[in-house]
Amino acid sequence: MLSKKSVVQAGSEFEITRSLRHGSVSLLRSFADSTGLIDALGPKGPKRDLILALIIAQSLKPSSKLAHVNYLSSTTLPSDLNLGNFDADDCYEALDYLLLQQSIIESRLVSAHIGEGSMLLYYLSSSYMEGTKCPLALYGYSRDKKRHKLQVEYGVLATKEGPPLAVKVFPGNTSDLASASEIVEDLKTSHNLNKVTIAGDRGMFSIANIDKVHIVDPDYLYVSALRSTQTRLLVEQGSIQLGLFDEVDLVVIFPTQTMPVRG
Repeated sequence: MLSKKSVVQAGSEFEITRSLRHGSVSLLRSFADSTGLIDALGPKGPKRDLILALIIAQSLKPSSKLAHVNYLSSTTLPSDLNLGNFDADDCYEALDYLLLQQSIIESRLVSAHIGEGSMLLYYLSSSYMEGTKCPLALYGYSRDKKRHKLQVEYGVLATKEGPPLAVKVFPGNTSDLASASEIVEDLKTSHNLNKVTIAGDRGMFSIANIDKVHIVDPDYLYVSALRSTQTRLLVEQGSIQLGLFDEVDLVVIFPTQTMPVRG
């Protein structure tokens, strides 16, 4: 306090004209940088930076592209990324660019996060649609419990720590088996991965798919779950005793007869 000076109440001499969100968008930008996502998106440029902004907006406030434009204008991100003025049409053009760069971006992510002996997690999900013009929209098993709606399906490949590395969209009537078969092929043909372990649910690894895994690369391994029929068969063969699970959660089983072991 200065001598012989009157004390002014904090804020009384200022007028707040605008307040922009900063903390959340800044945090996700730093996270994207630390995980290698920004480098994977490619060299700095207007489209890459707009894509980064859209990823952050979709993570914080999932919505339409027009809504993203309004939301981002209420944050410091456009200024931090030097985006200038942009509208919904610019967002769709950026998505077209992203589609063209998808395989390159995924290869960069795989190279950065996956090495020999790594484990990959794969899951197939679905999303229902209200429109009728999408060529991939078909009736199929609905994970949204919207059985009377058209849907598309998408498979996500991720590391065991959780970060997604690749995504592939399938027609709405694609089975787990069919999608897993394509993903295994992509691992070799698109990313040339060696000695990896693929983890998926019990619907993804039929005898045919297990054979295909070994054909694509004999060093590929898989982790899945036993179906009830296979569990009963192991019990009948004497390979397992149900009492083992009273005290122990995990056991290693070596079947005495030839059968596909799923987990």
